[in-house]
Amino acid sequence: MKKTYSIILLAVLLCVACMKQQTPTVTAEQQRPTNSSLRTDSLVEEDSIGERRLLIALPRNASKALRNSMLEYISETLGGTFNGKVSDKKGLMRHYMDKKRQDFHDNLIELDSFITERPPYESDYTFSPLYETSKLTTLYCKGYEYWGGAHGSSLFYGQTFRNSDGRRIGWEVFHTDMNDLIRAGLKQYFNVKTDEELKDCLLTVEYLELLPMPQCPPLFTKEGVMFVYQQYEIAAYAAGMPSFTVHYDIIKKHMMQTALNLIEQ
Repeated sequence: MKKTYSIILLAVLLCVACMKQQTPTVTAEQQRPTNSSLRTDSLVEEDSIGERRLLIALPRNASKALRNSMLEYISETLGGTFNGKVSDKKGLMRHYMDKKRQDFHDNLIELDSFITERPPYESDYTFSPLYETSKLTTLYCKGYEYWGGAHGSSLFYGQTFRNSDGRRIGWEVFHTDMNDLIRAGLKQYFNVKTDEELKDCLLTVEYLELLPMPQCPPLFTKEGVMFVYQQYEIAAYAAGMPSFTVHYDIIKKHMMQTALNLIEQ
């Protein structure tokens, strides 16, 4: 997560005022945990600068290795500055809430010299299981930040873990020659049929020939593997977060054995 400290960034935010605010196209409600209840902790703070919210829900039946791997991932997603025990969930949450409050304060001081009126800042992050089986758990992160300007910034990120040892599953366990699959999925997302139409939806025409893999790791769900691109990653802000799911029957030919072992028949 990056702090918004520069005047240049503020100017950029103001320049996009003509673009509509959008909500993430992928939501947690599309999938539900199947195998476990959750242990949920949340912190909410509000002051004159803004409001900060952080919620973390983890499976109660997760092994120590899996739970610690999830908390380590959460810490890194929030900035990677927590220096306590990785198992200290509440300490981790307190650290990042305090850090966000300080970030709000520092940003306000920098901008206060040339902004007389501003709406409150906002930070809201939720971590919770998206999908679970006996072999894997997919954790999602849904976030929103507003630091002034025309609109805030949303993200939908996630990570699939192997339950047995907490290993994070990334694109390294796929044969990544999936350009045709990605192109087909993006056509579905943008509701277009031809390459020419898809080209007009992307930030650069070069993506049409070699589409980048999403920065978000592969998210294993009930239906298949979900691909999620963040705002501005391959398309303009108004396009939202291009996302689609490729069914296991289609994508399994691209999986290495490590990934195939996680799919329940």
